[in-house]
Amino acid sequence: MLRSCFKVIRLCSKGCEYILRALMELGGAPDTERFRAKELCAKAGVPEAYTRKVLHILVEAGFLEATPGPGGGYHLTRPAKDITLLEIIEAVEGTEMERACVMGYEDCGGENPCPLHEEWAKMMSALKQALSNMTLAEFVKSGRRLRADGDAPGERR
Repeated sequence: MLRSCFKVIRLCSKGCEYILRALMELGGAPDTERFRAKELCAKAGVPEAYTRKVLHILVEAGFLEATPGPGGGYHLTRPAKDITLLEIIEAVEGTEMERACVMGYEDCGGENPCPLHEEWAKMMSALKQALSNMTLAEFVKSGRRLRADGDAPGERR
């Protein structure tokens, strides 16, 4: 059975997209700063209710600690420089990013590869390597730079 190629090429879910956009909004001191989901989601322009579910996944995975009540919020459990984007994405999406056939074939694999199987595997391997080399601290800093330059997605005209 052949699925739509455009659905397969989407590399992460909406939840993963929302959490990355929200985390990019962390302030100047992401390691020590406590943040509230409501404010972070408003800054990022992502739905709060859905993003809170993904924040909960990151709490369960040990990346965030949640403190309820007045003055509460979330904070990172490790320094942002020690957390890679791959770790965050895999916590949300699972560890098999390259699980889907780019052409949409259900039975694509080592014994029955589609024409793009090997190239797709190489590209996904390179993507995973790049994501494992970028830290959350670098990601937040890059987001601040883009916003300062007026080039952040969503701000383009």
